[in-house]
Amino acid sequence: DDCVNLYQWCGEIPQVISSTELIAETIRSPLAVGDRFEVIEPATGRLLGTAKIKELLPLEGQRIDRKAKVVLETPINGLEPAAKQGTYYWYNKEKTFIGTEVRNCVFQYNRGRGLVLCTSDTVVEGCTFDTISNQALQGWFDGHEGYELQNFVFKNNTVTGCNYLTREVDNGQNGMIQIS
Repeated sequence: DDCVNLYQWCGEIPQVISSTELIAETIRSPLAVGDRFEVIEPATGRLLGTAKIKELLPLEGQRIDRKAKVVLETPINGLEPAAKQGTYYWYNKEKTFIGTEVRNCVFQYNRGRGLVLCTSDTVVEGCTFDTISNQALQGWFDGHEGYELQNFVFKNNTVTGCNYLTREVDNGQNGMIQIS
């Protein structure tokens, strides 16, 4: 129903065992040994650190593609084992659209959304959004469909025949948005 979705999927870390071992939800983005695993605090958007995955271990009664124990090669300092659920999220550097540039594209005659962005450091420039039934552009700031949009530039685009340009607003914690 959307023309293009660019996601930087993240997952929740419901339990921290130590700075090198944690439980991670894996349903949205499969993990693999060797992937770069980044841990963030969603309340502040602060990156705590990055480490390669050394091992992925199944949990009793869980499918490994839903929830797994993640063992990291190096510690990520600042992880608190007693933290409440929702304190930390992860995203996989190997499977993201970070730093994507969308230039000179045409998004036309669509009943859904034109461009959905859930990634950081994205530039949308010189594109045409024409006759989009829903919003021309949707940027997520609550993690609902992926990682929160950060550092986004939207310039020199043409928007015609769309119900509205954007959905969601920056809550002041997620970097910079520039629309020109």
